[in-house]
Amino acid sequence: MIHPYLVYCNIIWGGASLLALNKLVILQKRALRLITCSFFRTPSAPLFVKFRILRLQDIHKNQTFTFMYKFICKLLPDCCMHYLQLCSYTDHYFLRQTSTFTRQTFRTLLRKKFISVAGPDMWDNLPSPVKQSISLAMFKRRLSDFLLSHYAVSV
Repeated sequence: MIHPYLVYCNIIWGGASLLALNKLVILQKRALRLITCSFFRTPSAPLFVKFRILRLQDIHKNQTFTFMYKFICKLLPDCCMHYLQLCSYTDHYFLRQTSTFTRQTFRTLLRKKFISVAGPDMWDNLPSPVKQSISLAMFKRRLSDFLLSHYAVSV
């Protein structure tokens, strides 16, 4: 009942500051403890892993990565295809670390959180096996496994 509200348009509002999102993070953890009938001081990380539920920050990463993957595979509607631009390697030197997307400049921290600026940075830090998935379903599965693997658990 809560998850759809956390996912809805998260790609837009999920990049807000941690202070602004703190109440939603606490609400998500409290809901997970209530669903599992856990004590209110139970660590939430093992519960997130056990039920394969992503934290609020990881929901934002998941939606951003999915947007980027759909952009590369041309699965987005035409109205969304202008947010990003793929790198053309004819204009650049082949360096050790090449980027898939052209970087946009920004002056403010608010602009830094937009999909056109934050998306390429996040995409470059994603492991190659996840990026090179052959289907959207496989990409989503590998991505959720990758994001869940970062939760510190002692199960």
